[in-house]
Amino acid sequence: MRLFFVLFIVFFSSINAFAEPNALLGEAIKKNLSIDDNLPQEDKLKAYQEIFNLTDKIISDYPGSDQTIKLLSNQKIGEFDTQLIRSNYINELTEYYDIICETSPNFLCLGFVSLKVGQSGCESSNDVRSIVDAHQNLKNAIDIFSSQQDDEAFVKLALDLYRSCLSNSRFIATDYSKDLFATDLVKILLKLNKEGTAKATIQNMKTPAFKVSGILALSEYQNKLFDRVFFERLIKFIKEDVKDINGSKATSSLALAEDTFRRSEFVIKVGDIDDLMRYSDLGEYSSKCDPFVVRSLVQRIFNFQYNVATLERERRGYDKNEISHISRSIGDEYGLDACRKKSEDTGEYSLSTMLYGNILLLSKESAKEFRRGVIDEDWTSSKQIDFAVATLGNFEDLFKAEYGLISSAKGSGVVNFEILLKSDRALFPVYKQIVNFGDVCESSKILFQRIKGREYYDDAIEYIINSESIDMNKKHECGDSELELLLN
Repeated sequence: MRLFFVLFIVFFSSINAFAEPNALLGEAIKKNLSIDDNLPQEDKLKAYQEIFNLTDKIISDYPGSDQTIKLLSNQKIGEFDTQLIRSNYINELTEYYDIICETSPNFLCLGFVSLKVGQSGCESSNDVRSIVDAHQNLKNAIDIFSSQQDDEAFVKLALDLYRSCLSNSRFIATDYSKDLFATDLVKILLKLNKEGTAKATIQNMKTPAFKVSGILALSEYQNKLFDRVFFERLIKFIKEDVKDINGSKATSSLALAEDTFRRSEFVIKVGDIDDLMRYSDLGEYSSKCDPFVVRSLVQRIFNFQYNVATLERERRGYDKNEISHISRSIGDEYGLDACRKKSEDTGEYSLSTMLYGNILLLSKESAKEFRRGVIDEDWTSSKQIDFAVATLGNFEDLFKAEYGLISSAKGSGVVNFEILLKSDRALFPVYKQIVNFGDVCESSKILFQRIKGREYYDDAIEYIINSESIDMNKKHECGDSELELLLN
């Protein structure tokens, strides 16, 4: 009898758990059917708010339900189409607030502008830059709506639009790209104290690496201690439980690396860095260009390099002279050039990480500008080399030591520019920098021995003639010209 009673309770609870999200969905469908052209605009807006309150409750209270999975993936449920409903709601909302903002403009109006621009961007995006910008506009809308502490429905609407943005775009969304933006969404939700919805978002991720990122964000939100025990537990989890498919172990480790430097307080040893760099196989992404994968990976590597270089001295279990080697190793470990286009001089991210790691050791401000150029403006490889050479040129003795004009200088044991400066790719910017130093003999040597015959030979001559660093009226002696003529 007791067994029957227990089975009855379990069965009844299962039926109730199944019925509850269905009941909420039924209310949302009923509310949607009540909206027609005869309904006053303010009543329409109220009805739309109630619909999204109900769908939000399904997602946060029943994260594992079929209804939540369909809502999060923007699928239709019968005739109930959240994408269409959301679009209609935004059109009604922006039309309503356009009138209000014309007569009584306020900061909240910027939120509606960002919302509308974000929605339009989601629908028209056809490249990485535009889809990232669309998401950023929606994040701006969320920040404005939440900071103004206005109607919660506006925040929910912007969140729903953010969640569905990628699937509404012209991209063929992959699990990776969906989960990439979902990771950002988790951080936004936790900032808004929507822990339940954040957990549902993490549970519905399919990419192991981003699940790790979500877990790390959640643990920080819950103020969990990030000690060595926690670190080693996650290292063990990545080693044993994350399948090494298309870089999942590598990107999981890079996510852990970022939080380890930022949140922990223990000394980070070379062995810890080795553990975080243990995996580098990106699978098909090593040869198949997925711009979302490459962009995300390069940003993570930049973060890793920055953290290694800027970690406070008392937590640094490695010497300053080891930083350059560690930073270079981080960039070298991963196949970053899958999206390289030689004809356009773009996508050579192995070069970007090498240059960034070295620039960091010269100037944090210059490194920040370099990173912005690479990530936000897609600088060509040539422009990156020009920038790196010019940055090193601010330290004349160090430049000359790296190039080999003098034996050593302060910092020459730390940075590693030597290979770059001797390469043909950096020849013209190096030449210009040596001209800028006023070194007539060395610049002339480069001009006539290495640049002569190249396409920029005339430009190089013009550069030295017009240089303010060199006095063309002064006689310059650069060796025994008579002896050289006899020998040749």
